[in-house]
Amino acid sequence: MAATPVTEWKLPLAEKMNRLAREWLVERVPAIMQVYIEEHFHAGQRPGPRNLTTKLYVNTGRLARSFAPFAREGVLRVKGLNIEYGTRVPYAAIHEYGGRAGRLRRARIPARPYLRPAVKRARKELIELYQAIMQEALR
Repeated sequence: MAATPVTEWKLPLAEKMNRLAREWLVERVPAIMQVYIEEHFHAGQRPGPRNLTTKLYVNTGRLARSFAPFAREGVLRVKGLNIEYGTRVPYAAIHEYGGRAGRLRRARIPARPYLRPAVKRARKELIELYQAIMQEALR
């Protein structure tokens, strides 16, 4: 019995992994990330000099909602095992990284990161998800 060449075995495995990644990542990553992102939003009193907080004040909820699964302003792209996850909300970056905003850029907005800490906290679950994809692909 002749051995199957590696190239013949590798292609179906790669295709299977890509298919599983598309299905599983699109379905599961937003749900995992939503939990951790919501921890960084504050629905109480508007932050001010006496009410400093590292959380984002929620006015309309647009930014928080944009990370929900299948949100209109959300970004979720899967290519192979790579995933791009984020938002199209215009003011998302200024809140994540801080900086100057407003007319003549006079207002200083402090960084109140919500996405980077969420990715850090979800790291273990995301690694487990990738491991499950690999295991399923090898079946």
